[in-house]
Amino acid sequence: MRFSKATADVFIPDDSPLDEALDRVTHLGIAAHPDDLELMALHGILHCLETPDDWFGAVISTGGGGGPEAGRYRTEPEARLKEIRRREQNLAGLIGRYSVVIHLDFDSRELLGGEGRALLAADITRIAAA
Repeated sequence: MRFSKATADVFIPDDSPLDEALDRVTHLGIAAHPDDLELMALHGILHCLETPDDWFGAVISTGGGGGPEAGRYRTEPEARLKEIRRREQNLAGLIGRYSVVIHLDFDSRELLGGEGRALLAADITRIAAA
């Protein structure tokens, strides 16, 4: 599956082929930023974790490169922050037994305009139709 951003990334915790991982998703969570999903979709995540035949799929719209103004990560470069947040999100997928974690890797600023939102909508439509 091709996504709008060349830097988009797919993580499948059990190494299944992508088409199989997407086909078995029964609950799909779509979040703007890394770390949002586990707060927004906790009910679905826990349901799928406790129900062997149900699977959670995660779509993260942005890369999470915005830097915090305080704390231990305040001096980290944007690329490093994105790497850290992607790794943390994939770890959540591994622990939560997600079927798939898709990082679309848009920059938040790209989604302020109509073109960026249209590309995001097209990516999400392809994922949901799979």
